[in-house]
Amino acid sequence: MKIKTYILLTLLMTGSSLLFAQNRDSIIIYGSNSCNHCINLKSSLDSAAIVYTFYDVDINPAKEKEMIDKLRNHKIRGNITLPVVDVNGEELLIKATFESLSKSLKKTD
Repeated sequence: MKIKTYILLTLLMTGSSLLFAQNRDSIIIYGSNSCNHCINLKSSLDSAAIVYTFYDVDINPAKEKEMIDKLRNHKIRGNITLPVVDVNGEELLIKATFESLSKSLKKTD
């Protein structure tokens, strides 16, 4: 059985605080440093002090292949818009936003 470490984070959004538990090291972002959606997501996560791993698939072919393999394993085909986010190794978010990722993390609590 996998033991999960949880960190409680308080996020300040529009003057109110939102509290949720986040599984440490469970967010992998496949994106590009030239992608505005990717830059915005990383900035929001950094501001909220949420831990994640980022791979630039434009310069890292091995991680691009890893992303494509995960998409195939989840039976996701066709045109894909970055960022692609792997949440806990269970869910892939396409063109993920801070809001969609927050909802996904709440589901895994």
